[in-house]
Amino acid sequence: MERPDFFTLKNGTKSKLPFSNKEYQKRLDKVRNVMSSNNLNMIILTSMHNIAYYTGFIYCSFGRSYGCVITEKKIVTISANIDASQPWRHSFCENIIYTDWKKDNFLKAVNVFWDTSANDRQSMAENARTALDHFRPEVIKEAWKKVLIETKPRSVQQLDPSQTIDTTGERTYGD
Repeated sequence: MERPDFFTLKNGTKSKLPFSNKEYQKRLDKVRNVMSSNNLNMIILTSMHNIAYYTGFIYCSFGRSYGCVITEKKIVTISANIDASQPWRHSFCENIIYTDWKKDNFLKAVNVFWDTSANDRQSMAENARTALDHFRPEVIKEAWKKVLIETKPRSVQQLDPSQTIDTTGERTYGD
């Protein structure tokens, strides 16, 4: 018997989500604008938090991979067979279910969305990395240092005399 690598299943009705469909669409529109400005025609989310934010689907992975693929025209969650149609019922979007029969079935489900050449995918990966550079911890730390050190307080009347700010921008508290 040949078992499928992945499939779709719509069983039951869509449930009420934490936010309205309009709110999820607004979030999706914003991420698609970021994708467009960075020449990305697809992103893959694998964080539980990001998947929940864009789709409403909250899961417990039990060691299995979960994802959400966002393209210029589609948004689809990718879930393990153990959840059956629950991801479809409890999300803003469509769902693909991958089976556990073979090791790489999650990746096979993701590959359904690749409609670009390997060179284009490499270019998109570089664009994504560049776009994320602004969110690296060291970049954020330097930006905050700049704000804390170079910004002069507008009013010093409210400062507690037991607190001092040293030249490195770190706050110290009196004994």
